[in-house]
Amino acid sequence: MCPSISRHELACEEAKARLLHCCPGFTGEALRCEDTSGEIYGCDQVEIDLADARCVSDRSCQALVEGGVCDRAGQNWNAPQPITGWNATVCLP
Repeated sequence: MCPSISRHELACEEAKARLLHCCPGFTGEALRCEDTSGEIYGCDQVEIDLADARCVSDRSCQALVEGGVCDRAGQNWNAPQPITGWNATVCLP
């Protein structure tokens, strides 16, 4: 039986795809969407908050660029290690 993907992991993958599509220069190499620790630690280790992932997915490309979301996402997740740390918010309401 294949393991199921959580809502959070799916939202992260959708947000990452949106950022890759909309944001020039965004590589997202440090944006990890797979939660491998939940069974061990009982907590979520996905690199983007669920609400933040949904915010990214719900915005137009123009809004992501003009609102600075692309810049913040690049600062957080283009480097091998996230600069601002785990679960940094990039999509402000």
